[in-house]
Amino acid sequence: MSDSSPPTPGVPPDVAQKYDAELVNPPPATSGAPISATELKAGAAERATQRPLLQKILSVFKKEKGSYRELIINSEPLEKRVALLIDGRLEKFEIERESDNRMVGGIYKGRIKNLDPGLKAAFVDIGYTKNAFLHYWDMLPAAADSSVEVVRVNKKKNAPARGAEPT
Repeated sequence: MSDSSPPTPGVPPDVAQKYDAELVNPPPATSGAPISATELKAGAAERATQRPLLQKILSVFKKEKGSYRELIINSEPLEKRVALLIDGRLEKFEIERESDNRMVGGIYKGRIKNLDPGLKAAFVDIGYTKNAFLHYWDMLPAAADSSVEVVRVNKKKNAPARGAEPT
């Protein structure tokens, strides 16, 4: 933040100015030579041999064959980057910024709008434009709701009376 801009309420000025240069100036340009596929595989194989002994033993018992996978995580104050390498080649790359709103891990109160037995899921209204998807396995059991009465249906004529079982 420059001296002419007003301070952000609730944020000390030194913290607000800490990342000012990173936000205003672009990162320095770097150039590099392309790497061949054989060099990528050789580098991945070398890193695979440098794994801890316990990981090597576990891979033998699990009978892992095929590709060597690496997960690289880069965490900076403004964003986090995750890359998945398979045999040294980039397979997946994701960036998560601090300013992004995330729904995963949040707790929401909602109302079930419709059930889809084919998908084994419910669509729940949590206040957004689209209803949220909730799999049957992630739902709380209906027995926890005090307004639901659980009734056992006897399938046999002379079945002994037992405790309530949901059907």
